Amino acid sequence: MLPRYQALKDYIKEGILQERWARGSRVPSENELAKEFNVSRMTANRALKELTHEGTLFRKQGLGTFIAESRPLTSVLEIKNIADEIFGRDQEYSNDVIEMTKIKATPEVAMHMHCQKGDDIFYSLIIHKENDKAVQLEERFVNPLAAPDYLQQNFRQTTPNKYLCSVAPLSRAEQIIEAVNVDIYDATPLGLHQGDACLLIHRTTWSSENLVTYVRLLHPGNHYRLSSEINYS
Repeated sequence: MLPRYQALKDYIKEGILQERWARGSRVPSENELAKEFNVSRMTANRALKELTHEGTLFRKQGLGTFIAESRPLTSVLEIKNIADEIFGRDQEYSNDVIEMTKIKATPEVAMHMHCQKGDDIFYSLIIHKENDKAVQLEERFVNPLAAPDYLQQNFRQTTPNKYLCSVAPLSRAEQIIEAVNVDIYDATPLGLHQGDACLLIHRTTWSSENLVTYVRLLHPGNHYRLSSEINYS
């Protein structure tokens, strides 16, 4: 016999597959599930909470729990503005700007930025959200010579990607993609647990011959898929 919360999870997943509920529609509340299946609210809450953590559902404060869209595909060959990606899926975009400051380059940062240890570097840490759910943690290091007004920008109204492309048009990029188990420092802002699987993209970009930025983009592994298309002529 399955645990009762697992049976509820399977019921909801089957309902999605059979299109009992459309993508984006609300699923029954904890009270409704508890009453219909004769289980406790705690059992119903666990089922909904685990499905939300897995990316099958998402919650809107004060409105209820809804069916998430299919996991988005992100191309490994394109550099896109994450806000445009989310709006393109007809979903809601928001962000939390955690930190924007000037730092001294550590040996590791200096290696990525092709500068000297102790050089001034602009730094930002931003959480990007889809339907109020964290989908990307962006840790960015910026060359002040390439974008001297970076720290004065309001990234509630734009994104670092969009701003940097406007002041230092992209000419070259390098990317490294790896699977990682997230540490507690990165897990907390993403609403994850230490050790959860994530996709990490290391990206360095240039404008003409000038290095503009190095960025770490961390995605919850249960929410994102990466894709590519290559045409041979």
